[in-house]
Amino acid sequence: MFQITTTRRFRQSLIDASGAFVMQDKSLYAKQLRNPSDKKDYSLKALGGATQEERFDAIVEQLRKLPKAASVLMLGRYRSDLNLLSRNDRDGLFQIDEHTGGIVFPEKPDMDIKFMTAHASKGLQRDFVFLLCCSGGLKGFPSAIPEEPLLGLLLPEVERMPHAEERRLFYVAMTRCKKKLFFVVDQSRPSRFMYELHDRICPNIFRGVKLPPQCPNCGEALRLRHTGSDPSRAFYGCTGFPNCRYTRPCK
Repeated sequence: MFQITTTRRFRQSLIDASGAFVMQDKSLYAKQLRNPSDKKDYSLKALGGATQEERFDAIVEQLRKLPKAASVLMLGRYRSDLNLLSRNDRDGLFQIDEHTGGIVFPEKPDMDIKFMTAHASKGLQRDFVFLLCCSGGLKGFPSAIPEEPLLGLLLPEVERMPHAEERRLFYVAMTRCKKKLFFVVDQSRPSRFMYELHDRICPNIFRGVKLPPQCPNCGEALRLRHTGSDPSRAFYGCTGFPNCRYTRPCK
């Protein structure tokens, strides 16, 4: 067996982060890639916002900083993730073809921007990638929509690590960029994958993007809540409610 361990498709910091992430699944065959360049790079960055409007603004601000003729891929877990751009564009900053996924940013008309799902992006690459859906919940990433029962019967036992297929798909999304990957983080309910990257893999990319406490029971975010109208009776409740009923006192 001959191993291909050298790649120039993306930079070393992305190789290290994506590899450490996907290899949390111990059923996968271990392989260590490297980029021959010894230049220091910063190929991952978290963009945050507690609301859709804040995340939309963060994307626009970043696009304005990119080269005017850059190729850009906007990736979603589902096609509905395009709504982050189309429904929050109150000033007409984009021209979006929802059928083809083509996006025009008139401030930089030479910029090649395309939206697609992570599934559809396999085998493709662009200079810059924005991963739009770094959220928890039913249609988050990882998706909480139950798999078809038949699929569970077809998968071998080693495939049954929680969110194993979603983890591999997230790895695909991470490795579509040549230069820089932007995680668009829902700071009110981040993806559990964001906690993993923040806590164990690449915490430095989250500068300025604070994550709420994580539920130790299910992995979703905790949210500050109040009992009735009394602000002194605050507690943290899981955003996965009613499937998860974990709570803890607010210190």
